[in-house]
Amino acid sequence: MKQGGEELNRIVFYLITSVACLLVSAFFIIYMYWDASQPKVGPVGDGNPYPSFMQMLPIWSALFVGATQSPRAIYLYVKQRWREKRQEQGQEQGQEQEQEQEQEGKLRG
Repeated sequence: MKQGGEELNRIVFYLITSVACLLVSAFFIIYMYWDASQPKVGPVGDGNPYPSFMQMLPIWSALFVGATQSPRAIYLYVKQRWREKRQEQGQEQGQEQEQEQEQEGKLRG
């Protein structure tokens, strides 16, 4: 069984990766359309200024992956934090019960 810290590190990495997919792909989409709108002269300026479907496919795919995996990563992060909080509360309650039992034992003994 994995420890809570290792699991949380994996989930945080998952969250950072999905956000990076969103940000990087959004940056490249904006950059490609900005570059296409710049006037070009000479042989470079001939042809279609906008990127083709095949050029945009990896960027749109990364955007789709980031958009679909971000809610899942957030859900897993919140769920893991909730589990850790419950375990901490359970340990605190267990320690309190042990202390109470020790005090009862001292009073009886």
